[in-house]
Amino acid sequence: MKTGKVRIVTFSVIAVSCIIAAVLLFGGQLRWRLYKGDRIEGSLRLYIDGKQCIIDPSRVSGADSAETDDIGTLKYSLKADKYGKYTVDISDTGLGYDIELDYHQFNRWNVYHSDISLYADTAAKTITCEGCSTYLNEQGWTRLKDENTSVQTNGPKVTIRLGTL
Repeated sequence: MKTGKVRIVTFSVIAVSCIIAAVLLFGGQLRWRLYKGDRIEGSLRLYIDGKQCIIDPSRVSGADSAETDDIGTLKYSLKADKYGKYTVDISDTGLGYDIELDYHQFNRWNVYHSDISLYADTAAKTITCEGCSTYLNEQGWTRLKDENTSVQTNGPKVTIRLGTL
């Protein structure tokens, strides 16, 4: 009878130790791989020649949801649960061209959040993107990336790459 109890206690201690080790070693990755929410979320403010432009959510395509809050910030999200490129298109902004926000899921479990402001200068024909994105690295740790870039506005569409690109 004693050997049976000893075996059960030993097995229980080993099982609990394995579970604790797995959580400590892989907790970040497991948390995001099992994540059920939208994997790409963004906040965007658009300024044209210094004045804020309120973006109509009906002009946003490619996002699973889009809405504008009380202060004019566009908030959008995408399920994005597979590998590949995901694009949010914003049309009819009053600039004469569309704005395309590109994300790339290098791993299907990545979770991105972008908080950016776009400053369009019609005289200089540029859009400057300022803000930051958070994303997961290979070890499951959340990282911050500054999104500071300037793009020429030649053509019918301007592409802004966000996240780990």
